[in-house]
Amino acid sequence: MDLADAPGETVELVAPDATQTATARLVGIGRTWTDRTSGHPRELAYGYVDASTLTASDAA
Repeated sequence: MDLADAPGETVELVAPDATQTATARLVGIGRTWTDRTSGHPRELAYGYVDASTLTASDAA
């Protein structure tokens, strides 16, 4: 699935150390093309989730 098609879908969120996971409904996406620290072009994407749909669990 393309990220642009994902709003409205349930997505899985994983902690950086992979010890916890959660799911939530994605309600929007954002993008930026400049690294604020270095000023170099860098494409980043991030998502907005509906907090009322958030369900957390320990990773197996």
